[in-house]
Amino acid sequence: ALLRDYYRHCRAHPATLLMRLFGAFCVRTADGELCHFTILAESATHVSVLARAPALSGVTDDAAAAARFELVGLYDLKGSLVNRSARAGATVQLDRDFLSATGGGGLRVEAGRRRRWHLLRQLRFDVELLHRYNLMDYSLLVALFVRR
Repeated sequence: ALLRDYYRHCRAHPATLLMRLFGAFCVRTADGELCHFTILAESATHVSVLARAPALSGVTDDAAAAARFELVGLYDLKGSLVNRSARAGATVQLDRDFLSATGGGGLRVEAGRRRRWHLLRQLRFDVELLHRYNLMDYSLLVALFVRR
C-alpha cells in the first residue's frame, strides 16, 4: 500500500519535496550472493526539478532564464549540529556549513506570498503521506541560487 500511495502521491503532486524513488531491486552476483539496492533521484537532479516548478521558483527550464541564476550552495539539513560538517570538497554541505555560509543562520528566505503558499501547501501534502504511514523524513535539501 505504501509504494502504491507513494507513486500516486508523486503523480498527483509533481512538485513533491520527497525524494524520488525509481526502483528497488535484488540481483544475484556471479558468485551467487544476493545484492539488494534502490535507485533514487540524484539530489542535484531533484533540485533541478524543483527549481523548474513555476509555483515554487522563478527558475524555468528555459536556457535563457536558467542562465540568470547560479547555484551557490546545496545543503542537506537535519536540524542537528552533531557530526554535521561536510568533508572538504563535498558537493552537498551540511548544517554547520549552512550556518557558516549564512552568517550563523541569519539567512532569511523571501519567496513572496504566492510561492510561500505553494511551498507550504506542498509540504502539507508530503507530510500527510508520511504521517499516514508513521514515517519521518528529517532531512531538508536546500539549494541557494543567486541572480547572475
